[in-house]
Amino acid sequence: MSPFAWTLAIKAIVTLLCVALPALFADPSWLNGIVGEPSAAVLYRLYGVAILALIVGYGVAFRAHQKGQAALWILPIGIVSNSGATLALILFAKDITWVLAALFFGAVTLSFVLTALWPAAMTRTLSAKGAPQ
Repeated sequence: MSPFAWTLAIKAIVTLLCVALPALFADPSWLNGIVGEPSAAVLYRLYGVAILALIVGYGVAFRAHQKGQAALWILPIGIVSNSGATLALILFAKDITWVLAALFFGAVTLSFVLTALWPAAMTRTLSAKGAPQ
């Protein structure tokens, strides 16, 4: 493997084991015992950086697609991100105001899944009247 491949693999494994899985499944009091109780500001900044990284990926994929290049590599990223957001909102949001966000993320997930299943149909340019060209 190349140094780049090693970096990608190590980053993915360490982040999965030390950040993603504990953040998703560990009891918050256990996490606070390990890292201390984080301030809301730190969590919001970390979340903002993660979302910015997703936006960069979507932007790179959009630009590649507009140039006629295949950008389907973004689909697994978008499916995990948006379906995870939908599920988290359904399971953990405590008031009804999050329904629109869950519907939005669910619709994006559906579009990405349809694109993965039928890439030729879903990546065709639409005409001014909405019909594929």
